[in-house]
Amino acid sequence: MNCVRLFEARAREHPSRTALLVPGSPAVTYGQLLANAGAAAEGLRRLGLKAGDRILLFVPLSPEMYACVIGALSAGITVLLVEPWMRLDRISHVIQLTNPRVFVAGLAGRLWGLRNSDVRGIPHWISPAALLRTPSSFRSEDVATELPGILTFTSGSPGAPKGVVRTQGYLLEQHRVLTAELHLHDHAG
Repeated sequence: MNCVRLFEARAREHPSRTALLVPGSPAVTYGQLLANAGAAAEGLRRLGLKAGDRILLFVPLSPEMYACVIGALSAGITVLLVEPWMRLDRISHVIQLTNPRVFVAGLAGRLWGLRNSDVRGIPHWISPAALLRTPSSFRSEDVATELPGILTFTSGSPGAPKGVVRTQGYLLEQHRVLTAELHLHDHAG
């Protein structure tokens, strides 16, 4: 299973419906988001990544960010998110602990990353725009439910950074609970 297959099913069922509204960006349809996510996944695969590998994602809230997250998850690649204001030594600790192979960032993210030698040591740096230009069709990998999907690190209280792991199975269960509690099946559209 792959948690992204829930999104893929919706996108294939309603490709022309609006999937995403992000302030400052045009509306994005399910079909567009699926195509962009497929391009992001293929771009990461072309860099040699496979299920179980990690990327550090530093992209502002945008349709491109969602495409990168969905694309990485569909390939079984773990998305690492770090609070940008975290102290440099703590960022280094997170990078050393997680060993991301790719840093996905636009200009602001690249400038942020240049401040830290461990981020500079990540083998591949690529912009979300470059990933989204990769020709491809969408395909998702079968992955184990215990595979980490998203790792989020916050500065927390004094001491080591605090990490939260959201596995593929957790993301599936979260969807199930929210769908039931919000009665989303009661709204046909």
